[in-house]
Amino acid sequence: LTLTNVAALPTVTLACGPASFSENGGKVTCSLKLSKTTTKDVTIKTTYGGTAKAGTDYTGHKATHIIKAGKTAVSWILTGKADTTQESNESVVIDIATVTNATESGSQKETLTLLNVSTAYEITVTSPNGGEEWEFDDSVIITWTSSNVSNYVKIDLYKGGS
Repeated sequence: LTLTNVAALPTVTLACGPASFSENGGKVTCSLKLSKTTTKDVTIKTTYGGTAKAGTDYTGHKATHIIKAGKTAVSWILTGKADTTQESNESVVIDIATVTNATESGSQKETLTLLNVSTAYEITVTSPNGGEEWEFDDSVIITWTSSNVSNYVKIDLYKGGS
């Protein structure tokens, strides 16, 4: 009988931070870490779920991560993608699906919040700027500055006063 000392495989943990990031270019860094070095490459496959859509709402969603022999960690960055859809905050759920040459430390899962950025539409009338008196059928040129406006603008004129 020959006894062979088989070293325990390293364990893998998943961590991401910060816990929330903006859909308008915000970033979060995720890392996979081993409990100890190993002489073999460790391959970790991750899945992405939640209400946010990988590729549409954020980028950087790698499915396969390799921690090279002798190393103990690998990291990647998720970046929020701007859109014009008004919506609630969304979730990004990252889960370890499979591990080769190591073992998952329990059940590793990270849930992140992708923060919606409200698109504020702003129009500032620059001319006329108030106090003018107009007669019925007068033609007046109205100028303005705008922010986040790319289509037509409708300005309603109301008779004010007491």
